[in-house]
Amino acid sequence: MKIFLLIGIKTLIRQLIIFLLALQSFQLNGSQQNFLDVTVLNVGAEQGKAYRYLAREFEQRYPSVKVRILPESDANYKVKLMRWLTATEGPDVMYWQGGERLFNLVRKDLILPINDLWQQQQWETSFSQGIKNLVKFNNQYYAIPVSYYHWGIYYNEAVFKKYRLSPPNNWQGLLKVCDTLSKAGKQPIIIGNKGLWPAMGWFDYFNLRINGIDFHNRLLQGKESFLQPQVKSVFTYWKQLLDQQCLVTDYINQEWFDILPEITREKAAMILIGHFVVARAGALKSHLNFFRFPTINTNIPVYEEAPTDLYFIPHNTKNLLYAKRFLEMLGSPDIQHQYNRIIKNIPPHYSAPVEPLSLIQQGKNMLDSAAGITQYFDRDSQKEFVELVLPSINNFLEHRDINQIISELEKYRIKIFKQK
Repeated sequence: MKIFLLIGIKTLIRQLIIFLLALQSFQLNGSQQNFLDVTVLNVGAEQGKAYRYLAREFEQRYPSVKVRILPESDANYKVKLMRWLTATEGPDVMYWQGGERLFNLVRKDLILPINDLWQQQQWETSFSQGIKNLVKFNNQYYAIPVSYYHWGIYYNEAVFKKYRLSPPNNWQGLLKVCDTLSKAGKQPIIIGNKGLWPAMGWFDYFNLRINGIDFHNRLLQGKESFLQPQVKSVFTYWKQLLDQQCLVTDYINQEWFDILPEITREKAAMILIGHFVVARAGALKSHLNFFRFPTINTNIPVYEEAPTDLYFIPHNTKNLLYAKRFLEMLGSPDIQHQYNRIIKNIPPHYSAPVEPLSLIQQGKNMLDSAAGITQYFDRDSQKEFVELVLPSINNFLEHRDINQIISELEKYRIKIFKQK
């Protein structure tokens, strides 16, 4: 009897050991299944490389977490965005864009505030006021900015040197540069507007330089009438540039990148565009430089266009702890430096280094000194409004009828914003 009892106890102990080992194995395997899902916008090989870098860095810091990068094209991302945000369980960290596009989601209570992170990481002193304004709504921070790029008037330095020209810093200076180039048989500034959006950079800068950022933002959000004198002034200055052949529309039906050879061959001198032009510059790259859009109204502070990418935590995240740690990592200067070095953009963090004496360094200095930053017409306004405005602005470049264009834009404003 004692023998059978002893055998039973041994069997029970053996089974208990097996159970504990199995439980330990389950717990270990469970910890390895700690996923962090991050949605990203994938527009090319460089972006893919940058996202893999972020995933690798985070997994090295937190070995129990597997980062799953969920890439989507621009069109697909916008389609899936609300689906992700309204699901029972969503991604853990999401890419998006600053300013009105972010605030639209905040108003719908779809994003978690991260004031605690901003305080813990002392980010208040790490970013410019213009950048902070893009992620702050009603005194709450909702995202961490990771990358942005500047806009400017890019020009062929060889042309400027040949005619002893210096980059102008005010409106009259720009007109004088244009006059010199025109008399020399050159096309001063060209525009390729087949995609319709490049012309909106001109609208944004005229409005910012003449009326300032507050009026600009209210106008794009449907809170100001396009029939006001301030808006008429925007198109008056624009018309002057067109009438004097300073801004040449010969290539209006071509893509912006298809007309760059005209600047390379020195037939034309300048183009208003974002820093992404460098990737398409080819032989022009060694002679390419830029200057800030000239001052028009000296009573208005200098504001700049700088589309900004950021990451936020959706309200339906499955992994809040590591989502916050991922944002902590994204906010560090070393990570921002490496990430932007790969994608050739500017890190918004003050302490993140960039290549010295480069166009990126010049852009960073310009943006750091700006009184405020806008995102671009199509990011700062409603999609339905933008779709109506783009063709009308393109037509203005040819017909140049100021009363016609402001009447059309006002009609669109009433149609889109008054029905909401």
